[in-house]
Amino acid sequence: ADSPRRIVPSPSVRPPPTLANPVAPAPPPEQASNPARPPVATVVSNPARPPVATGGNEVQLVKEGGTFKVPVTINGALTLGFIVDSGASDVSIPEDVVSTLIRTGTISESDFLGEQTYRLADGSKVKSKTFRIRQLTVGNRTVNNVMGSVAGVKGSLLLGQSFLSRFSSVKFDYGRNVLVLE
Repeated sequence: ADSPRRIVPSPSVRPPPTLANPVAPAPPPEQASNPARPPVATVVSNPARPPVATGGNEVQLVKEGGTFKVPVTINGALTLGFIVDSGASDVSIPEDVVSTLIRTGTISESDFLGEQTYRLADGSKVKSKTFRIRQLTVGNRTVNNVMGSVAGVKGSLLLGQSFLSRFSSVKFDYGRNVLVLE
């Protein structure tokens, strides 16, 4: 049987978090303080699953139904598949995931900023708690201090404009099935 895809870190890079162990150790001080030097990882190929990152500023898109997802690491601790949603004003995370992040100490009460009213795609309005995500990582691109909102338990993980607008260009390359963040 095929073994699952693994990301093998270089010796100076901490191992990636997993769902079984969502809290990974902090990066070495030189890595945490140097945003110009992104973590380096080697992708071990498995033809049964697409690669997590293709290198540079590109991230493999995973098509599910009519949406595309990318793996996103929240505060260096938990990696989940987010829908890339350029129509969402903020990153949106369902309350059960937020509860998990609180329980694991990944976010704290001091990260919560208040409430905001959002207009949904169907025109309805909903109030949502907002919070600061200290770090979001997609591929080798990390953005600090990203606004997030808490969605209902049945809500989707959305990678919205509070992350996407931090780049000068966000492109979908449908031919190669990658998201390009420049």
